[in-house]
Amino acid sequence: MKNCILHTAVISTMLMMAGCNDNDRQSQGMNNISDPSPIKKHISGTAAAGAALLGQVTIIDANNETRIVEIGEQGEYRIDVNGLQAPFILKAEGYVSGVLQTFCSIALQDDINGTINITPYTDLILANAAGFKSDNCEYTEYAKQLGIDRQLSAANNLLANRLHEALKQIDLPTDIDFIRTQFVADHTGMDELLDAIQVIIDSETQTAVIKDVVNNNKIFDDISNPTDNTPLPKPLRQIKLAGTALKSISARLALFSSYFENGLPQAGQIKNYFVADEKFLQAGQSLEEFLQDILSNPANKGLKFKSPRLLSVNDDNELTVRVQITNNDIVYGYEDFVFVKEGVFWQNKGNQRYIDQVLESVNTRTLKSKKFHIYTDKDGNLKEVFTRQLEIGVSDAPSEVKSIVVTHPALNRSITLRPVGGYIGWGITKDDGSVEAISWLSECNQQDEGSPCINFGLVKPDSEFTFTPRGANGTTTSLDEQGRNILKPYTMNLMAVPVSNSMAGSNKDNWFASVSSITPSDPKQLSNGARVTINFIRPAAKGYIFDYISAGVRGNGKDDIRPKSGNTVSFSWTGGSVTRPDGGKDAAFFNFWSRGANNRTFVTRTFLNDD
Repeated sequence: MKNCILHTAVISTMLMMAGCNDNDRQSQGMNNISDPSPIKKHISGTAAAGAALLGQVTIIDANNETRIVEIGEQGEYRIDVNGLQAPFILKAEGYVSGVLQTFCSIALQDDINGTINITPYTDLILANAAGFKSDNCEYTEYAKQLGIDRQLSAANNLLANRLHEALKQIDLPTDIDFIRTQFVADHTGMDELLDAIQVIIDSETQTAVIKDVVNNNKIFDDISNPTDNTPLPKPLRQIKLAGTALKSISARLALFSSYFENGLPQAGQIKNYFVADEKFLQAGQSLEEFLQDILSNPANKGLKFKSPRLLSVNDDNELTVRVQITNNDIVYGYEDFVFVKEGVFWQNKGNQRYIDQVLESVNTRTLKSKKFHIYTDKDGNLKEVFTRQLEIGVSDAPSEVKSIVVTHPALNRSITLRPVGGYIGWGITKDDGSVEAISWLSECNQQDEGSPCINFGLVKPDSEFTFTPRGANGTTTSLDEQGRNILKPYTMNLMAVPVSNSMAGSNKDNWFASVSSITPSDPKQLSNGARVTINFIRPAAKGYIFDYISAGVRGNGKDDIRPKSGNTVSFSWTGGSVTRPDGGKDAAFFNFWSRGANNRTFVTRTFLNDD
């Protein structure tokens, strides 16, 4: 249930993995831009979503031949197309503010030696023109159709009309060509628009959200409906605020990170990048505790906070920003911080939350091998099963918080989370009032009897869930020494729903980690303190990262089991003795967690069975 992103309480642990994940190598060396000398035929442009994309551009020609180049510091790329046949599909893959994403674009014959951008806007234009969204940019056959230039032009004009008022505020042409207008990822011009007006497309629902994060306005786009043309409301707050503020915050983050280049700084050297201790709050931590976590581990040498992306504007002097966390150019995820402007500087306030909460889409997989299977069919044959879940776990909360109520229209009822102890910490309350030691919510019609459920068909991209903490006897107010309400309600957004079970099955080796062997192989030999060694397999897809292993029996055990190197990890067993070595709820479980595109998590669930 551990969150796949980097919560500050575990930053020092996460960063011990630097250099250990083979799949993370794709996020290294992204600044090696191809030779800028003149090429007879080329295509160049910018791959960004406000922040530059840290990754690669792949071009696919009409004959499905491909070439790959890496993306520069400000999102720039340049690719040789000599010997390739137009039209071209361009795919940018990599990290934007710590989130793995893929954006698509298109280039026609006349675009050779010209500019082609790859952004969320070009992704939406291509999807609208084609009438469908492909996560892997599989538009080659569509690109060969006659009249595609007119379709792309119409889709571009539709988006420009929807963003008409925002374009005027940024001083960009209201008839702008989003695909071909030159820009760099420096929080000005087009990039300033990308900072303020963000697009998320969910291929599972074939729906896009277009969101003005400065004014908290959003509209939805049905990709398959060409008449869907609702304009974004006129911005009341100047959206130029976004680019100006992010440029300053980016500079502050660079200065902060510079103290970690050659070692670990003293707390006093970096404390002036934060608000005063009594104003700071990060998942229940004080500033002193937060800095102690970061500075107590020598592996944090090389730590970088960078690539800020605006999430919301609280007022003209306070923003919530997502910050990418890297170590030695390996991307580990992100953290959300509130920044407040004090004088001329933007200071970090932490996330201003007492509760360390998880909200993410989960796809699960089980194995068919006799040793590690969970399910059998009615005839006793081993069965591979894929499911879709919503992770709503609580990693940590103050003692004043006795329960948390979760609400969203897609839930069959409001859900109450309560402490259950063990490594899971918090569980889900069932219809009869009992609390199950689980942090996953199943799809409706697939849940256990008496358990709540979610209808993913009612969840749109960037959907907001509300969490309301309660104290003893249902109280809603409990003030700390600074007068802050520990029980203050908060919201979290789900970027996209889990992929379909069929899609997960088609990509099981690409997206899911798995197990090779577990020692001891006999589950009856497991008892507290026993040494366990696991050999595992990482997900094969570029950018999909093995995260950790959780292991135990029911609610007892541990998660956050991570290798120091390679594909082997050893740890001391804490799940107790195994009384049901032949499977069932009392069997020893080993779950293998990976994270992938659009903040989705992929979990391979296994039991250690008798031979």
